[in-house]
Parts: sequence; C-alpha cells; structure tokens
Amino acid sequence: MNGKKHPDTIHSPNKRARRGYQSDASFRPAIACVGIDFGTSRTGFAYAFMDRQDEIFCREPGGQEPGKTLTNLLLTRDEEFIAFGSRAREEYYEGDPSALFFENFKMLLNEVDGGSYPVVSALNGREASLRTVLAHSLKYVKDEAMATLNRCSAVEIKADQVKWVVTVPAIWSDCAKAMMRKAALDAALIKEETSQLLQLALEPEAACMVCERENVCLRAGDQFMVVDCGGGTIDITMSCVHSCNPLSLDELAAPSGGPWGSTYVDREFEKFILELLGEQAFNCSKESVVWIEVLRTWEAVKNSFDPKGLAKVAFSNLNGGVQGGMSMGTGEGASGRSGGRVINLAPLLVLNNLQLEPLVQAFNQKHPDKPLQIRMMTAVMLPNELIMSFFAPVLRNITRHISRLISSHRIDYIFVVGGFAESKVLQENLKFNFEACDRRIVVPTRPSLAVVRGAVMFQLSQGERFRSRIARFTYGCDILEPFDPFDRRHRDRKLHFKTEEGKMVPYVRIFNPLVLKGTRMSPSFEVTQAQFESVEDSQDMCDFDILASVEEEVQNIEDAKTIGSVGVKLKAGQEAALSLSFGKTEIQATAMNLTTGEKSRAVIDWGFDSV
Repeated sequence: MNGKKHPDTIHSPNKRARRGYQSDASFRPAIACVGIDFGTSRTGFAYAFMDRQDEIFCREPGGQEPGKTLTNLLLTRDEEFIAFGSRAREEYYEGDPSALFFENFKMLLNEVDGGSYPVVSALNGREASLRTVLAHSLKYVKDEAMATLNRCSAVEIKADQVKWVVTVPAIWSDCAKAMMRKAALDAALIKEETSQLLQLALEPEAACMVCERENVCLRAGDQFMVVDCGGGTIDITMSCVHSCNPLSLDELAAPSGGPWGSTYVDREFEKFILELLGEQAFNCSKESVVWIEVLRTWEAVKNSFDPKGLAKVAFSNLNGGVQGGMSMGTGEGASGRSGGRVINLAPLLVLNNLQLEPLVQAFNQKHPDKPLQIRMMTAVMLPNELIMSFFAPVLRNITRHISRLISSHRIDYIFVVGGFAESKVLQENLKFNFEACDRRIVVPTRPSLAVVRGAVMFQLSQGERFRSRIARFTYGCDILEPFDPFDRRHRDRKLHFKTEEGKMVPYVRIFNPLVLKGTRMSPSFEVTQAQFESVEDSQDMCDFDILASVEEEVQNIEDAKTIGSVGVKLKAGQEAALSLSFGKTEIQATAMNLTTGEKSRAVIDWGFDSV
C-alpha cells in the first residue's frame, strides 16, 4: 500500500535537529543470543550459542537455577547500585533503611507518552528517575548474562557479539517500546540506539514459539490465543496458522489486554491489611523494612493457593454468568469454609504497638461471611473465601475480556503463559469458563519461562514467523496544506502564511494519514509519501511529527496524538520523502532527500529528557 502523494504539500517547520541512522560501529559475527524477560514482578534471561541453537538455557540473574528473580532494585541514597533481584529485598530488609528500594516500577512504562521520563517512588518515599532505575536493572541482568556466556565459552565474548532480545508487553505503546530501547542503550547492551543487535519481541509472540512445541499438533487453519499473564499486565494475541512447516502465522486481531496481572491481586491483599490495621498503622508499615517480610509471606500464600473444591461455586459467583465451559466437581468444602492460609502479622503488630484480637473482632463483625481466625497470638488464618476475593477483580476482568474476543473469533487453543500462569486459581478459572469439546486450554511446562525461552527462539528462527500483523492505530504525520475554504478539514483552522512570489499565501495544519487502523501489514510493510518541501528558506532540516489515533478516520488533527518525530536534512528548493515501516514490533522511519538522493534511516525522537 502506497500513500497518496501531495505535490502541493509544504511540511511544517523544523523544531529540532535529528540524528541520521548509523550502522553498528564495528560489526562482528554474533556468537550467542540472549533473551531478557524483564517483568513487572520477576526477571530472567535465557541464552543459546549460534553453533548450538537447539540448546537454550534459562538462568535466574544472580543464580544458577533455571528460573527468574524478583524485579527489585536497591540503590544507595546517591543512586549508586547495591543489588538487584531477591538479594535487593534481603539487603534492604537487613541493611540501611535510608537506601532506595524499588519494585513494580516497570508498570510506569505503559504510562509514558514522551516528553520526559516519569519518576518512580522508592519504598521509603524518595524518588528517582525511571530511566536511572531501568538502566541499573538492565545493566545488572546484562552483566550476569555476559558472565554466564563467558563461563561457557573458550573465547572471550563481548556484548557487541551478542544478539539481544528484550521482551515487551504487546499492549505497550510505541513510546514505551522506544523508552525500553533507550534503557538498553544506557545499560550498554548496545552502543547505538539504532543497533540491529537489539530486537524487541512482543511477549505473547515470543511465548507462542514455545507453545507450538507443547505436544499440540497445530494444523493449517487452526486459530489460537496466547494469554501472557505477567505481574503487571495480561497480554493477549490471536493468530491463525497459515502453514506448519515452517510455522507461519497471520494475526487475527491487534494485541489487547489490560492491567490485570498478579500485582493487582497483591493490591487487594494490601487493601485487606489497610482495613485490618487502620490507615495510620498501614502507612507506617509500608515505609518500614518489615513490610518486605509480610509481602514475602503473602507471596508464598498466593503462589501455593489451590482453589480445588471451590471452583464450581467460586468461579460461577465470580463471573456472574459469563460463558462457562466444563463443569468441575465441587469436592469437599465447596459450599463451606474449607481451611485457609496463615499470615504472620507479628512484625506489623510490634512496629505499631497493636494487639491482634480487637483488630480481628472488628474485621469479623464487618465480614461475617469470611471471618479471620487467630493463630499463635500474632498470626491470622485467611479463609479461602477471603483469598479468592483478592483474586476476584483480576479474574473478572480477564474472563470478560477473553469472552469478548472469543465471541468474535473461533479459537481452537488457548495457551496460558507467564509467571501468573503458575497460579492454580487462574488456571482453574480459565478452564472452568473456556475449556470445551472444541477448545483446549494449554499450560506449557514452566509457563513462567515460556516468554524468555521463546525470546531466544524468536531471534534465532529463520525468517519471519508472522506473515501479517494488524495496525492498532491510525498513523500519520502533520502537514501544512494550502488553505481551501471549500474543504471542511480547513474550516476554523489556524492559518499559517508563507510568502510566494511576493504574496502571503495561507496554509492550514492537518492530519495526513499514512496507515489506517485495522490495516493488515506484512513484515516488509512500508508506506512512503514524497514531495515534502521546507517552509522557511532558512531551514536546513525538515521535521516530521508522527501522530497516532485510536480512530480509523481522523477528521481533526486534535484527535491524534504526537508519538514521535524524525528529521531529515533539507535545504530550500529541495524535496524529501518519508517512509515508515510498521510490519515488525517497532516503527522504523526512513527519510530521503529526493534532490540529492541522500537516504538515511532516521532515529525516532520521542522527546525524552537527555538525563
């Protein structure tokens, strides 16, 4: 698909100089591939050597086991690195309370829209730039990966001899993906922002590389959904199998999902503690290192909780009549209170000088349907019904969203991956609601490692597995067009003037569409528009503002949001062309000076602060 040319178009004035594309400074053949699953709750990496691509190994940063560590970071008051992962939590608990402890900071990336980096609050209330936190975290994981590679290699391996893959949620904005690339540059994964040694892979797309090997005989025409259940988000992609050998897929719909990950279950637990202790004691507890110990205890309860026996009643009540699948046996205790899990509250009680018995009595009076029981004077047993209530908001959102998707697409398989997919509560909820005679729920072996293993496979796979993807937005650029009083797009618009042959000629700023929402795009999809000119004779650069809108047809430029900008050298009297490539996980831009023939791939500048 080619964009329509506008021979009379005059492009908007240059705002900022842009850097042209530069290839990797010293290209050397890659020796290894490393995939990094940088999650909201947990982080891990996997690797493979180019001469042994069938052998993919997963590692926990800071350990030797095939797992993931906590996405926790500990810095000094001066923002110097102390520790990452589980070690960061332990050192903060045992060390200096004035140190900066960060967790769940990845979720802030989905809130960025360019202009500046957001700040992230440490547990003690102090703030740091998200850019600093990301750079320290990624650098630690990179250093751990390089140390692991070099322990396994007879020759020294440098970072520029590694193909890096960093996974990102499919529902992230293009701006958030760009920030992750900048963080990889800060962490020295790559030497140049445009380096081809780094690829961003959508998490559910990476996971589907693993799912195809999970004893599922996919056939041409099969349609499947990948539900990537992480700590922060639930990411969903839907694909149709075009061919099996090699595997070739068509995207059925644009990726979707929402903020329904496991950390939102944690928030419900925190609301419970807030209600039990009171606001003052709760706030005091959260700013103390003892809060880490309570969270550790809750994490063990959450991960081990099995709703078996509660499923039929609990999930039916939870989803309020959302379509069901196979019925499950009620089992013992399905309609009654069948035990619970114990949480030790001693650290919080001592910190706030509280007695547990009156707190429990007050809570039970308000919630007679899910009463707490005191154990050993300082611990409470949470009834199963209360624990299920912590999961309820997240499960309800996930179920409703998948139901909407399935109502408009035939789905033969639902692959459930990600750290949250280890939860039996989530697994049983999905099976109860969506498993049927013509639809199978598949949870791969070690679902928490599916994304990071798939990231390596994604990079190593020969060719592009996805034949086509669907545009999530309408993309375009802003242009100045000669004012036409009969064009409804020009009415009530601010006028810009340019002197032409001694006359002041009016122009208006409008949205110029390049790709419409819902467009099916191949991996090589590229759209080009030409014959752009500079506005001012004094210009030596032409700046293109790239915009996006959730609307398929953008009537007013105010309905679109600026998501980035690119620039190309252009003198008065010269013409330029702009090409945008959308077929992969990142938008790439190429600018050409049509007069001189000079061509460069431009760096998309999202306007982030340089510090």
